[in-house]
Amino acid sequence: MNKLKFSFLFILLILLFLSIVYFYFFSSSNKKQILVISQVRYSSLNSWNEDDHLKAFNTFRISCKKLIRLNPEKNMGAFLKGKHNSYPFAGKVLDWVEPCNDSLIKNLQNNKEAKLYFQKWFIPFSISYNYSENVFSKGDDLGLFTGYYEPLIEGSTTYTNEYKYPIYSYPENYIKVHLGDFNKSLKGKFITGKITDNSFIPADSRNEINKGYIDLKSKVLYWLKDDVEAFFLHIQGSGIIELPNGKKERIMYDGNNGYDYFAIGKELIKKNYISKENLSMQSIKKWLKNNQDKKDEILELNKRYIFFKKSNDLFAKGSQNTALIAQRSLAIDINWIPLGIPLWIDIDNYGDPNKLRIKKLMISQDTGSAIKGIIRGDIFFGTGNKPGLLAGKFKQYGKYYVLLPRKLIIKRNKENINEKEK
Repeated sequence: MNKLKFSFLFILLILLFLSIVYFYFFSSSNKKQILVISQVRYSSLNSWNEDDHLKAFNTFRISCKKLIRLNPEKNMGAFLKGKHNSYPFAGKVLDWVEPCNDSLIKNLQNNKEAKLYFQKWFIPFSISYNYSENVFSKGDDLGLFTGYYEPLIEGSTTYTNEYKYPIYSYPENYIKVHLGDFNKSLKGKFITGKITDNSFIPADSRNEINKGYIDLKSKVLYWLKDDVEAFFLHIQGSGIIELPNGKKERIMYDGNNGYDYFAIGKELIKKNYISKENLSMQSIKKWLKNNQDKKDEILELNKRYIFFKKSNDLFAKGSQNTALIAQRSLAIDINWIPLGIPLWIDIDNYGDPNKLRIKKLMISQDTGSAIKGIIRGDIFFGTGNKPGLLAGKFKQYGKYYVLLPRKLIIKRNKENINEKEK
């Protein structure tokens, strides 16, 4: 009997030990991503020689016009840990000024010249991530890539029985508080709220806004025919409104109510309304329009609400305040990847005709509330219905490589040699 008890206790102790090991090393709640970059050759970039480098070059020039105006000492990207200190992996703005200035004075005419420009000024690095707490992790270089676009939507400046879903401007009583102004450790963090009865309280949720809570504090820019299209306009962040007389007017993002973004697609999968394999923007729209009794409940799970402003720009613009170029502009997580730098995108379809094969040089020109992680990209597909069909269905895994200034890497290599000699 004692032997049986001993064996039972021994097994329990082993199970307890294994549970602790699993929790400590493998539990997702205990994982913290760290950025890893490794120098590679251009020959390692799949289909590098086949790309339209001139389009990438012209897109990069657009970003360069913004980059060279920034503080030269501004850090570019997440920090890497060196032997004695940490440093931003993409250097400082100063490291990008010379290649940017060279791009702005050049008038390149063909792909060969553009390809040689990138190869002269930059060195490619693979990007992957590891987990600082997980000593068994080998890291990963795959991440999720999705697509977005600028929708064309029917609307009116006048409320009617046909046009009755509002697109609001930013409420005049909302206040965005930058927490870093109060505590340096909270730099980059902020909250949005409003003053009510001398108290600062959370801003209105999607449900409350739909009930008219901000009607006296916000101007209606347009009225739309379809509330589902209005919801997806919020997700895209900009769009073109086509008025009854045929005139088209562009609107762009002007802020949000401070709530986190909630992906309603996950809820539709969870409740078995749509299968994971069939989930796309198109399938979500179809389900919402066919299930009017459940539509509002699902839409309001995403408490985040987007406000807009009118724009006279000829093109859609991203977070860098530059024109977005179809399949050349990429939205990234700015906590890891800086705006305005070239990234080689490597996404394969593995022979599946229903998926896209994308091997292109793109420029990080935008961000998004749902774009989180070291390897996470959202590709801009363009304006209108056709790009919308591509963007709505696109959800594939791939990798990217960053092109870093050659002189920055040479300088770092010299510093590393000097450190070793000490």
